[in-house]
Amino acid sequence: MNEQQQRETKEITVAGHTMTVLTYINGYDERAVQEAILKTLELNESGKADVSKMNGSMILIQRDKYAELIVKTLDGSSEDILNRILILPSKESSAIMTIVSDIATGKETANSEELSASTSTVS
Repeated sequence: MNEQQQRETKEITVAGHTMTVLTYINGYDERAVQEAILKTLELNESGKADVSKMNGSMILIQRDKYAELIVKTLDGSSEDILNRILILPSKESSAIMTIVSDIATGKETANSEELSASTSTVS
């Protein structure tokens, strides 16, 4: 398998917004998230990550990267999805990010048939 394999998606409605989302993340997705986080770390003289420089922004980087990877369309458009999520009222963007987090962590609620309007595959 490679990162271009077909992936199952679901169309769901969250906080009044219709999204097409991946139903799971794979190893390539997880690697992309880890790479985004690791880019923020500084290495010390011995080439090891200086964990004293870790900060809370890494959580935001992780969350945003998951949203970019998992949400394929928002209200019918695939353009600038992360910014379009973030400019929504806080209650709506938080609801969307909760679903993104559930998918990223494999929680059952993210794959619930209650959320599914339809399923398809993307490549």
